[in-house]
Amino acid sequence: MARKFNRSRTTGKFMSEKMSPAATYWESTIERDYFFLLDFDRTVNWFRDHPFKIYYKLNGKKRHYTSDVLVSRGNRIQLVEVKDARELDSDDNKKAFQVGKQFCQERGYEYVVVTDAEIRAGYLLENVKLLTRYRKQSVTGSCWGEVKRALRSGGMEIQKLKGILDSFLVVNSLPYIYSCLYHGALKVESIKESPIELCSIVMLSL
Repeated sequence: MARKFNRSRTTGKFMSEKMSPAATYWESTIERDYFFLLDFDRTVNWFRDHPFKIYYKLNGKKRHYTSDVLVSRGNRIQLVEVKDARELDSDDNKKAFQVGKQFCQERGYEYVVVTDAEIRAGYLLENVKLLTRYRKQSVTGSCWGEVKRALRSGGMEIQKLKGILDSFLVVNSLPYIYSCLYHGALKVESIKESPIELCSIVMLSL
């Protein structure tokens, strides 16, 4: 059955690598941005959008709200609410948080609230969005061998590594470098604090 969107909201489909071939659907741009981070985070096993309708009573009437994201992180299951920081203290959210916490306590889940301010802090999201564009770029064994040889003595600027690989591959090697960064074979200094640029230092992951 096709998913029914709430047409009063900004909605869309996120093609997750972790959850492929199934699509993950977002109902706010904050959720969409959080999905980028979840897909990149190597401590996350899987995540599922809008997993539960949680029912409760208010003023004698039966009501419900739909939770945002169910996340498997390591050996924990988290129910995560993704919210605009300016709306945390709204009456609707306060009630939802109360009901959600109780729902999680009964099932042994962790209850987590993340805000747009946390998701979009620093440069992590910007960097992840950049690297995500190259996640499907395959890296051959011979190319990876050249990367390891170039970096065996320590880190170097992306521009310098690109020059070495360009000569070996006879093509622009930047997509290969970014693919290695996305998949964790390489790492870059200060991915949360600084934008990834050609002058950024890249190194082998341990």
